[in-house]
Amino acid sequence: MESTASPIEQRVSGRWIVIGILIFASIIVAICASWLFSRPKSAPAPPPSIALLFVDSTPEQIGNGIAGEITANLDRIPGYYVAPRSAVEDRKSEEDAAKIGRELNVRDVLECGLTPAGGRVHIAVRLINTSDGFELWTRTYDRDAKDAPAVAGEIAQGVAAALNLTFPQP
Repeated sequence: MESTASPIEQRVSGRWIVIGILIFASIIVAICASWLFSRPKSAPAPPPSIALLFVDSTPEQIGNGIAGEITANLDRIPGYYVAPRSAVEDRKSEEDAAKIGRELNVRDVLECGLTPAGGRVHIAVRLINTSDGFELWTRTYDRDAKDAPAVAGEIAQGVAAALNLTFPQP
């Protein structure tokens, strides 16, 4: 049996097939482009940096001296940035340290707490990775209140060791 459609009718129906394929391909391309460009952009990784969160419950505010010494020690490491204390002073101790670090765009947060115990102070230190919230290093120190500022160097050395950083030679 032979086809009864004329050659013109066959050409027209072939054109509609090509147009349909082009429309379908255009829709697929539009959907893929929409999906590709609408995904949230991930923030670039923060530079090697740290913020110091210090909670001091001693009446003498011994922690201010310790925090200043830790900051000064860590600031000596080449290529490593320490967020200014003024950027974290108003933060509440109940806030999530990793969240605070992400807001400040630092890689790590050093959370320190001082608690008086008679003539001594108990210092608890936690180094937290801001990308996942995991603790990288933790230590506790018990010192006489008058000797507490001397622990700042030990804390800075512990942080540097945990992060594989080296202090410059004097």
